[in-house]
Amino acid sequence: TPVTPTSLGFTYTTKATAKGETDSFPVSAAFDESAVHRLPKDMAAELEKDPSKMEVETKLNDDLTSAKAGDIVGTVSCSYEGRALFSGNLVADTDAVSTPAPTATPAPATPEPVPDESIGDLFSHASIGVYIFGGLSVLLTISLIAMIVMYLRRRR
Repeated sequence: TPVTPTSLGFTYTTKATAKGETDSFPVSAAFDESAVHRLPKDMAAELEKDPSKMEVETKLNDDLTSAKAGDIVGTVSCSYEGRALFSGNLVADTDAVSTPAPTATPAPATPEPVPDESIGDLFSHASIGVYIFGGLSVLLTISLIAMIVMYLRRRR
């Protein structure tokens, strides 16, 4: 009688832990169509009554840290009373090491402007040319105002 994982209602799930990690991730057995074995009727009937009598052996790959969901991470072999029944692949149901969520980094604070000490002493660092120019500007402004006043008096 042919025996398959489907005919026995056999599913296999376990947890695996990658080296250096503390969290485990789920893995499941995946069998293809070639996972069929013929057994004598009485053995097949006994196994169908109680599939838990089947021995299951798993072998995990060495490097599991880079495993992503859907990757093959090992093998599973099933036997009954010393007879090899079928074997398949262990497939990762989720990523072995979860990808951390991106974190928003705050924008660097704009530094406050440092007061420039030279601004307070503006007149103490002025050269003689500034004083001459300022004086001439004041004289010209006064002369212009005086000329406008005299012009306006003559018009009356």
